[in-house]
Amino acid sequence: MQPSGAGGFNVAAEAYDNFMGRYSTPLATQFVSFVGVGSTDQVLDVGCGPGALTAELVRLVGAANVVACDPSRPFAAACARRNPGVDVRTGAAEHLPFDDGSVDAALSELVLHFVGDPPAAAAEQARVLRAGGISAAAVWDFDELWAGFDQGIGPAGSYLKALSAPSQQAVRAALFDRVGPGPFTMTALARAAKGHPPR
Repeated sequence: MQPSGAGGFNVAAEAYDNFMGRYSTPLATQFVSFVGVGSTDQVLDVGCGPGALTAELVRLVGAANVVACDPSRPFAAACARRNPGVDVRTGAAEHLPFDDGSVDAALSELVLHFVGDPPAAAAEQARVLRAGGISAAAVWDFDELWAGFDQGIGPAGSYLKALSAPSQQAVRAALFDRVGPGPFTMTALARAAKGHPPR
């Protein structure tokens, strides 16, 4: 039985890298800067995926000060493999497998639009924070072009996989009609929020 929130994400980490890694890696640097993570903070990466944000946190505070979790076992395993020394666990954002008041900052990047109960996920981030800790989240502001449709990643990919082969081809044709032939450039806008939950 897969953990809650893992639907559509029990795929190889490399498939996710091709699907969203090209965006999540550069966003991680900007997100961590926006949050203002301190160099000695204990930090949690909620919904870590294969580890784009985790790696940026390790670079800033060191592996011993980073913990992470993801509901997808393949993603959690990849994150642990890519970030030696980080305590990576399998678990959903709505039920974080960490103690109350155990971290100084809890960050979720490109996660909240996939969880079944966003308020519960936000409450869990607040629960694991120490007094004065910071909770932060970043999500895309628009409908992203999902290059990983055909690999069944996320809700959009799962939906595509449920279609008949002719319907999948029709979706593919419509996508490429919109972007045109050859290379194209996309501009992405992400929204982020941070705050100190009341105690």
